Amino acid sequence: MENRLLKVSAFPHIKAKDSVKTIMLDVIIALLPAMLMGIRFYGIDAAIIYASTIGAALLSELLWNKVVKGEFVLEDFSGAVTAILISLIMPSYVAPWVPAVATVFVIIILKQCFGGLGGNFINPAATAKVFIIASWTSQLIQPATDGLTSASASAYTPSLKEIFLGYASGNIGEASILALIIGGLYLLFRGRIDGKGTLAFLGSVALFSFVIGADGLFKGNVIDGLMVGNIFLVGIFMVNDFVTTPVTSVGKIIFGAGCGLLTVLFKVIGHNSDGAFYAIMLMNLFTPMIDSFTMPKAKKEAV
Repeated sequence: MENRLLKVSAFPHIKAKDSVKTIMLDVIIALLPAMLMGIRFYGIDAAIIYASTIGAALLSELLWNKVVKGEFVLEDFSGAVTAILISLIMPSYVAPWVPAVATVFVIIILKQCFGGLGGNFINPAATAKVFIIASWTSQLIQPATDGLTSASASAYTPSLKEIFLGYASGNIGEASILALIIGGLYLLFRGRIDGKGTLAFLGSVALFSFVIGADGLFKGNVIDGLMVGNIFLVGIFMVNDFVTTPVTSVGKIIFGAGCGLLTVLFKVIGHNSDGAFYAIMLMNLFTPMIDSFTMPKAKKEAV
């Protein structure tokens, strides 16, 4: 019998008529509510950051394809998706060149140098955030304003309704939890995600926010731990990344739960409000092992 080698492409594997472009376009549509709410609360500053990251992603991919492949083309919308996610996890006051440089870094070094779409082993947007924290921490610190305004802003505590519907606090894409949920429901309706990883992540964050409290075991505040914009952004759009997360149902649940536990540990013990991004990157490293243990084993037939 002739032995033939089959060429297996990288994730995402398409099992229907949908193309990678169609899937990525759906993700962009799902991100639009959060983008619009960002503009609603942060105005032109948010729009400039969107433009800088998306422009950097498209230009870097075009130049790479021209130099390496000899074609001045864009193969898909994955670069735009990465750029939008990076912009959404930025504060509105960051200098536009900072997320632009981080976008070029992850597009070229993390994505293209590892084989292009499907070759990266950790989430590009989370990596960009950590890259900026390590390189330009000062850029993520809000510039000082007059003392009276700063004191008034820090003293105000938004209600749960404001946090859920929309409130200008934190990063651009975290302004409205409702907007993020609408995007997630769209992806669920379109069949792009199944929700297992998201529910496992949110449930894990809620559980361990109570168990691992700042004041001791079983003294945590579930609402404070869960009702944070970056928790829903990570839970919907990063936990369900097509390339860097497990493909099996059990694997998705394990991955989501692990991300939730690590997020709480980084936040409570490490005092790091961006712990969710570190959690995603760390769990990405275990994705192959999780898939290996949870993938159904083929039964050997008797000869």
